[in-house]
Amino acid sequence: MLLCIMVLVVFMASIFLRIGTRHILIKGMGMDNAFTQRVLFDSPALWNETNGNKKIVAVNWAERYPFDEQQYSDKLTN
Repeated sequence: MLLCIMVLVVFMASIFLRIGTRHILIKGMGMDNAFTQRVLFDSPALWNETNGNKKIVAVNWAERYPFDEQQYSDKLTN
């Protein structure tokens, strides 16, 4: 019985933590940091309403790692 009550308390606390994080930290204060992203990890749309501070970096992987499949297969056979 005690275990069921503890599970219920943890479940309800996580719900209140998510609601508080969304309404107070994100909407009220405009925060978007590691804590808010950790609490709302399963919903990136809720992290920040504007998503304006996200930096997208384009990486040219072919230039950074100039290996092709032929070189890889030659090393495997040798």
